[in-house]
Amino acid sequence: MAELDAIDRTLLSLLQANARTPTAVLARKVDLSRSATQERLARLERLGVIAGYTVRFATTPEDGFRAHVFISLDARHAPQLQQAMRVRPEVKRCHTVSGEFDVAILVETEGPKALDRLLDDIGRLPGVRRTQSAVVLDVKFERG
Repeated sequence: MAELDAIDRTLLSLLQANARTPTAVLARKVDLSRSATQERLARLERLGVIAGYTVRFATTPEDGFRAHVFISLDARHAPQLQQAMRVRPEVKRCHTVSGEFDVAILVETEGPKALDRLLDDIGRLPGVRRTQSAVVLDVKFERG
């Protein structure tokens, strides 16, 4: 990652809290001109420090049923598992992880029955040894 100074880190923190913060507001908070702030943001984008801007939705019980699913698998099947997860709309994030499991995914389904069906589907994929799930009860806070 590129060398980031205190102003860069402050800009990133402000954008993480609200990616829609106007450039003029960001400039005031970091005590730079609007054009200097825009140049910094453009540089951070060019360097890949900022990969994109997104929308986070408010979380309510009606939003869906979320769970973290941990998957242990044969390493040679990792690319097939990743592709299978990429095409499932219920899978919101997929991470490789260290430790007892090889992959951790965040899923959102309509309810426990849909989660059960998804887990069955994952369990039938080639190379999957086992899964373990943790249902999300509440989101206390979330960052970018």
